[in-house]
Amino acid sequence: LVQTEKIDALIGPISSQITLATIPFLNQAKIPSISVTGTSAMTPAAGPYHFSMLPSADSQAESIVNYIATSLKASSVAIIHDDGAQSASTVIALTKELAKKNIRLTGEQQYAIASKDMTTQLTTLRQSNPDVLIALTGTSSDSGYILKNRQEMAWSIPVVGNITLAAGAENAAKISGSAAYQGVVALNYKELTYCPGDALGTSYYSKFKDRLRAFDPANYASYAPLVVVYTYESVYALK
Repeated sequence: LVQTEKIDALIGPISSQITLATIPFLNQAKIPSISVTGTSAMTPAAGPYHFSMLPSADSQAESIVNYIATSLKASSVAIIHDDGAQSASTVIALTKELAKKNIRLTGEQQYAIASKDMTTQLTTLRQSNPDVLIALTGTSSDSGYILKNRQEMAWSIPVVGNITLAAGAENAAKISGSAAYQGVVALNYKELTYCPGDALGTSYYSKFKDRLRAFDPANYASYAPLVVVYTYESVYALK
């Protein structure tokens, strides 16, 4: 893209670890880029021409722990996470935030992105007897299989997740079933939510999804609309 197509700017990649791998070359070519990268390793020094559409690992960790401490009033948590760079950063940030709130971390388990069975990791964490399970997922399918496995184990522990767990809920539920989302809370952008009493389908995001469905009805079911929003808004950010 840089050497052959002679691009002036780049939108992408989506994954933090892929962004970290490509950023040195983009820096050398002085190509501005906008990605969906949450890892704390992506600093202004590491990517001087880079901007991310995603909240940092530190920001996500702070919000997750604040919710657990304030709303759930939990005294202990366990963490299950994928093997991506962003999740690795978020685990470090979570550990620091949990210590500030005097919330005990009973265990941490990692799985490979695109795994379909996390029962072993979940069983190990269950044995540590946490009050809450924090789930840091890399894809909507990861979210689906974690919740499916949790349901198969009849483990009713409350789950608090990262943005992926919310953004990919529709596709995740195709794997887990919608009932598996009982007791599950995840981060999301305020503009993408609604309150009881709000008229459905009237928000900017709802209208955006309607436009997306009309634009590409054949593939709409396979999209994570929030990811589409990231790239859609990236065009305006570049402009």
